[in-house]
Amino acid sequence: QSGGSAALPAVVKAATTGSLEAGTRAVGILLAWSESTDRNLAIEALTRLSRLANHPTEARIAADLIASVREYAAAEQIERLGGHVHFDQSVATAVGSARRPLHVVIGPSWSGGADDLKHLANIRHATRVSFYSSPHGEAAIPHLLKLKELRRIEFYGTQVSPDSISALHQRLPNHLVVDQRSAALLGIHGSIAVAGD
Repeated sequence: QSGGSAALPAVVKAATTGSLEAGTRAVGILLAWSESTDRNLAIEALTRLSRLANHPTEARIAADLIASVREYAAAEQIERLGGHVHFDQSVATAVGSARRPLHVVIGPSWSGGADDLKHLANIRHATRVSFYSSPHGEAAIPHLLKLKELRRIEFYGTQVSPDSISALHQRLPNHLVVDQRSAALLGIHGSIAVAGD
C-alpha cells in the first residue's frame, strides 16, 4: 500500500480501458486501497472508483463511502474546534434504521472561525444544527443550505438576518423548523419557530 499513490494512474487506466479480467482486478485493487489506514490513499482510491463510468455499481458504492469518510472527518474537526456532533435522538425513530441522524452543536466553546463552519456541509446526515451564543450563525448559512436532511435549526443568542432565514426555507425541505431566540429569551420556555410550508 505504501506505493499505492504512485500506482494509482496505472491501476485506474486498467480499470477503465483494460480487458474484463484486467478491469476486474484493477477495481479489486482500488477497493482494497479504499480500506487502507492511509486516509489520503483511501480517499483517492474511492474518488477514482466513483468516476468509473464502466463500473457503475462500484462507482455508486465508492461515492457513498467517500461521503461517509468526509462526514466522519468533518465531525472530528468540529469536535476538535469545540463543537459537538452526536446522535439526534429527537428524530431517530422517524428517519428509519438505515440512517444515523446527527445533531451538531456550535456553542460558546467553539474555538474556530467562520471559515471553519465549512465542515458543516459534510455532515450529510445532520437533522438538527444548533447555534448557542455563537457569533457565526450568519456565516453558516451557505453550508447549511447543502444539508438536505435538516429538520431543525436553532439560533439561540445568535444573529441571523430575515433574508437568510427565508433562504433556508426556500432551499431546504418544507418540514424544516427554524427556532430563533435572542439572548434575553434563552431562559424562557416556548418556541417562536418559523416552519416552512
